[in-house]
Amino acid sequence: MVGKTFVNIASMSYNIFATTDTGKVYACGYNQYGELGSNAAIGSNYSPVLVAFSPITTSVVKGVIGSLVSTSVIYYTNSTYYGIGDNLNGKFGMGGNTAVAGPAVVIGTPYSKTSIISASLGQHALYAYYGISCFAIFQQDPKVCSGHGNCTDVDTCSCVTGYTGADCIIPICFGISGSNTSVCSGNGMCYVPDLCHCRKGWKGTQCELSVAGYAYVSGYDVYGGMADNFYGSDYTETTPFSPSLLQGRIVNYIHGGFKCVYVIFEDGTLWGVGLNLYGQLGDNTTVDYTTDLVKVQGLPSDVPMIQVCGGYGYAAALDRLGRVYTWGDNSAGQLGRTTTPTAIAGQVVGVIQNETVAHLICSLNHVGVITQNGSLYMWGTNAQGDANGARTVPKQTYMDTNRLYPHRMVQFSIGREHGMALVDDGAICKYNNIFLTIKMAGD
Repeated sequence: MVGKTFVNIASMSYNIFATTDTGKVYACGYNQYGELGSNAAIGSNYSPVLVAFSPITTSVVKGVIGSLVSTSVIYYTNSTYYGIGDNLNGKFGMGGNTAVAGPAVVIGTPYSKTSIISASLGQHALYAYYGISCFAIFQQDPKVCSGHGNCTDVDTCSCVTGYTGADCIIPICFGISGSNTSVCSGNGMCYVPDLCHCRKGWKGTQCELSVAGYAYVSGYDVYGGMADNFYGSDYTETTPFSPSLLQGRIVNYIHGGFKCVYVIFEDGTLWGVGLNLYGQLGDNTTVDYTTDLVKVQGLPSDVPMIQVCGGYGYAAALDRLGRVYTWGDNSAGQLGRTTTPTAIAGQVVGVIQNETVAHLICSLNHVGVITQNGSLYMWGTNAQGDANGARTVPKQTYMDTNRLYPHRMVQFSIGREHGMALVDDGAICKYNNIFLTIKMAGD
């Protein structure tokens, strides 16, 4: 059980249950009627076991309800309550009184347009509170419809002005849904109605004004990473200057990687110069380019790049349609896929291809992205901040909308082993091995 985060616990006469933040349930104790979810009524378990009966194995369990005077147990998800174990006197409300050892049965409801809001078990009966709910939140709860609308029928929200979406969680900026890639002129993120958060390189009420310009650099030049067409011996320049490879060219975005630099020009093309040991320049080679820019390959020719970031031997880029591409070293899963140890040209991160990404950031060996709907995905070394090691597949993390609901993330920053997020209500969240929300002084 070490390394797991639990969010709900329940006890019965001879059992205990614990639910993790990923929706899995562990149980131990008495199992006369199969209440431990083992698909059979077997002997007791003295060590916690994963509850593995259908349909719980494919569901995200939110919690467990038990009773000190009953050998029945209820597992519940966002919208459904399941019963297992002793069904004496037909307490599960499913038209019979046979004990249920698995798979679980759905607890009956008296009316077609109602759902269980809460429940309690007695020795001979189940007591449930029914009502209309929208996406598992009771009609009268102030959080229903994300706090931005009214629940008029089961899973039917009527949103107030400025919000849209099935659960009214998506803000509208200047007549455009925050989930649309064209919101904020395609150059920012809408996180409250009519308020755009612009990406670097853009400004204006609707992020419509470009602040692209000429690049200047200073510091220590190694492997030609200062784009100055000079490499033979490393040198230091303490005064900002216009590097020769970028002189006279309008730059939309520039980002320094590991002994290299990436540049997005006015036409949306992405180029790099410097060390290329792991293919981090993305030009289909591992040859260093110290005196000339090379174009990153594998990116779409008809869609401009709008953001790029680099870590230790790898890089990631975001295009205007909200798709993420990665290349370079993949030893820690920082490319978001398991197929190759390295990639010397850009490839789309397929696992999140159905999401529209609004913001991208790289750390030493892990990547984080915020989607247009305010969810956070991460992958790479220690991507969850919970000492689980490398994660090669993008995964919603602790600081996703499930934990912050009904709030959305608007900005995220990550360090080597920690991260912080700004939420649309002004709160700051951080993680290392824990999740914590901070309200600033005076709020």
